[in-house]
Amino acid sequence: MKIDYKNIEEELNTIKYRDIGIGSLLALEFFFLYKGTYKKKRFRDYMVFIKIVLRAFFIKIPTYPNKTILYYKSGDKNHHNQIFKTFSELKKDIIVTGSSKDAIISSTVFRINVKLLLFYLKWILLNYKKFKKVLSRNGILVSQKSLFFDLIIQILRVNFWDSFFYNNEIKILIGDYDRLNISSPIYLTANKHLITTVVIQHGVINPPYGYTPLLANYVFVWGEMQKKQYRTLGVAEERIKVTGSPIISEVKKRKKEKFNVNKNIVLAVNPILEQYVKKQIQDFSELSSVSEYKLFIKIHPSQSINKINRFVQNNRVKILPKDIKFNKFVDICDVLITHNSGLANECILNDIPVIILDNLPILAGNGAELNSLCNVPLVNDVQGLIKVLEILNTVVIKKQDLYFKTGANAKQEIAKEFFKLYNT
Repeated sequence: MKIDYKNIEEELNTIKYRDIGIGSLLALEFFFLYKGTYKKKRFRDYMVFIKIVLRAFFIKIPTYPNKTILYYKSGDKNHHNQIFKTFSELKKDIIVTGSSKDAIISSTVFRINVKLLLFYLKWILLNYKKFKKVLSRNGILVSQKSLFFDLIIQILRVNFWDSFFYNNEIKILIGDYDRLNISSPIYLTANKHLITTVVIQHGVINPPYGYTPLLANYVFVWGEMQKKQYRTLGVAEERIKVTGSPIISEVKKRKKEKFNVNKNIVLAVNPILEQYVKKQIQDFSELSSVSEYKLFIKIHPSQSINKINRFVQNNRVKILPKDIKFNKFVDICDVLITHNSGLANECILNDIPVIILDNLPILAGNGAELNSLCNVPLVNDVQGLIKVLEILNTVVIKKQDLYFKTGANAKQEIAKEFFKLYNT
């Protein structure tokens, strides 16, 4: 049975906790279910849950009388920091929350008191059967209790943010992702309080599920391609602002001798199930039959070189340093091969040919979108890969819709659109 997680989310949103639909509170968990990576709760997790509930009685609501901007920062990697730097001159007005060293409000805030507890328990007793019924009707059986425990933690977060917005004069919420476990209660509660909410695209969009349904009032996207994606996914045009990406930079590739062109082939792997990563590497390694190719693997920032190295059984395949600078990578890479990596967009911007290797039983997401919207070649096996590599210099990849602006220019555009909303 094919499960429509977007539909489940919408159905569950008809069940309300303090006027907030509960489906989108579980946005990340549904994404994990969609990807097949959701982890059921174990005994230790339930013990942690009890600790969370007990601690929630002692949380105090902070107040910031002179701050009007709440910023959600989901981490400290380069893309998080580059987006955040756009607002560096506004630091005196900004409260930072999330999983970042910049956060002054922890990502693990939960709130409850005796009065809330009674309301809470009554709500659970009234709504668990409805919750279970929606999941059962849609074919989700094995994770019902685990999902409900996830929901309870999300509701504890809602309690905190509901009190926080009552006690602070927040005018706008902005952040780099609105559908995480930590961020979705913030965005949904801010919407309830009629606070303007904005999310800035931090990575590639992978239809049909992940970046939508959009929880923020507005999304700032990289270019016309991403605007088309959001429109196709049902987001109204007036909620989409095309600003470009401050994460991306244009790098001049060092000119190489003609005999070297298309000889350094790089496979970019992304954080999917290990068996799929292994399959990608095994198929890619078959290119070693073409003696003039030099083969490299570029791992995702969240992956470990040691783990990926276990799948490399061919001594002609080398793993690039995890911390390789992008300008150095551009100099090495003649052709990028990937299933679904945001690195493909950056390579296209910098005139590096890209091929999508769609050899897995999961959707290629952004890879498939690059094929349909930008004419990026897509193949299903190694034989197809070899054929395309032979004619790749004749393929014209369209890049004009990928990024409206980049780097410092994108930061200026984001700031301009932000202030339009902030001053409204």
